[in-house]
Amino acid sequence: MHNVWDKKIIITPLISLKDQLGSNSLDLRLGTEFIVTERPNYTHIDPLDAKIEEQEIKFRLIKRLSPLKPFILHPREFALGSTLEYIKIPNDLVGHLEGRSTWARMGTLVHLTAGLIHPGSAGTITFELLNAGDVPIKLYPGIRIAQLVFYTLNEPLKSYEIKFGAKYSGNLRVSKPIYWNDMEIDILRDSRDKGKTNLENLKLKEMEIENRRLRFKSSGSGL
Repeated sequence: MHNVWDKKIIITPLISLKDQLGSNSLDLRLGTEFIVTERPNYTHIDPLDAKIEEQEIKFRLIKRLSPLKPFILHPREFALGSTLEYIKIPNDLVGHLEGRSTWARMGTLVHLTAGLIHPGSAGTITFELLNAGDVPIKLYPGIRIAQLVFYTLNEPLKSYEIKFGAKYSGNLRVSKPIYWNDMEIDILRDSRDKGKTNLENLKLKEMEIENRRLRFKSSGSGL
């Protein structure tokens, strides 16, 4: 593996190079913004709901904290956070987000499935925070909570920023999920709506036949 620090990686702010830098990884600090869900008002998530974007805005709240004020993550609670750092990696590097063992031993997960940082990505990185422990944990902005591991590629790839359908490129703050923009969601929604239209047309046809039958019967002609 070549030295990844020979690559053109942009990281800002880099508060303590000595404390954060590893041989092929970088410790990441927790930012000041978090997104939580108002569970009592959110009965379920339906990606096909036409008003899902409106519901996301209404029920997912953004909390902004000062550096000395902690975010309390309760047992089995899920929240979104982000890195304090803005990071841009070149097209011949790929990153993978991992937790730090110190916080993992207290039951704090920093990502669930989305740990891949694509070549050419730029912006803050979103944390998928989960407290898997039994007691609340106070998370203070600025703590080193995760690490980004870098791997070199044999050749540069197309930048994630110009990828068709890239939804989270260039984020400068914690971002809400934008699943309703996925192509397959559009396909499923259209198929469902067409199915509803066909069902409504069938019901109208049945009502028309029934009305004709009743009119014919009332005329005394019988069937």
